Amino acid sequence: MRAMVAIFLMVTLAARVPAVAAANAPATGPTTRETARATRRVQVTEGMVRMGSQTLASEAQTAAVQVLKASVTGTDNDPESVDRGLRQRVQVVTTPDPITVQINIDVRDIEEMSPKRAAEAADAAVDAIRAAYRSTERDPVDQFQRHLEQLERKHEELQDLIKRASAEQREVTDAIRKEAGLADASPEGVHAIAQKLEAEYEAAQLELKAKSARHDALAEAIAKLSAQAEAKGNDDPVAAELAKVVEARDKDVARKQQMYGEKSVARAEVDEAMGVAAEARAKWLERKMAATAAAGGDAVAAWNKELLSLSIDLAELKARADALEVRLQQVSHALSALDQRASPQSLQQRIDDANRQVRDVENQMGDVERDLRPENRARVTVVESSDEAVPPKR
Repeated sequence: MRAMVAIFLMVTLAARVPAVAAANAPATGPTTRETARATRRVQVTEGMVRMGSQTLASEAQTAAVQVLKASVTGTDNDPESVDRGLRQRVQVVTTPDPITVQINIDVRDIEEMSPKRAAEAADAAVDAIRAAYRSTERDPVDQFQRHLEQLERKHEELQDLIKRASAEQREVTDAIRKEAGLADASPEGVHAIAQKLEAEYEAAQLELKAKSARHDALAEAIAKLSAQAEAKGNDDPVAAELAKVVEARDKDVARKQQMYGEKSVARAEVDEAMGVAAEARAKWLERKMAATAAAGGDAVAAWNKELLSLSIDLAELKARADALEVRLQQVSHALSALDQRASPQSLQQRIDDANRQVRDVENQMGDVERDLRPENRARVTVVESSDEAVPPKR
């Protein structure tokens, strides 16, 4: 290329800017008139991704050079030399905070270029910056979208898990309540009832055994003492004499009855003999009872009363122990059911965990949706633009 004037390329990397999302602002659009010089100052508002300033400068310069290269004619230089020469005519400077890209293109001295397209090259550089952001942000946007879809599926799965766990919890609770007749079907409630019933059952069994032993001992003692008292009552001398009187009176009654049968005595004499015999027997029994009481008969009477009371208590205790045993078996079956299936408490824990996960997923979904909003994409804005037309030939 003849008359190629070297203009240095200055790319100032004042700061390494982390990668940004691409903006969707419209391009400035190509111009149809010849322009020898063009300037564009671009501001970039970063979004979800960031790009390095060197990458921005390189993309902008390459796009501008491609436009200029199409207008170069009549040169014998190789394409690489042409490319290097044109890059010297395209100056791209980047500065941070806010990110600003200054594009300066000057092709006034390139005689082999026709038409001169400095403005088109500058616009192409701006479009290249926008395209670089769009291309760079496409992958993160796709990733965010896929992540959002995964979160939505996870949300549905958790909601389904909550429904199934709630239904299972109701089923287990109703089964335990029905089987054990308990209002509180929680593991703690069932265990508490089982411990209470077991303690009451053991206490009833102990009391039943103690009273049964006393009952048996009393019955044995009463039998022994009664035999002893009966023997002592029979050995009482007064009672023995009265027994003889009773025997004599009985004989007299028998003799009078025989005589009455022979019509030798009147009926009144028989009745009188029977009354005397009865009176004698009463005195004998009275004496015998007094002798027996003196030999321990009063104690036997008191023990008999206690034995009767013990018999009633034993019947009541046995009925109570039987009822406690039946109830304890019901609660034991409920405990077995708790061991074989998930407990209401564990199911509630699963529900609570699922609810927490749902809230976390909803928060993540909100973050992703915010990141996908247009205002969170990179915006490329041309804040200054100037073109210098090619002066007319004279």
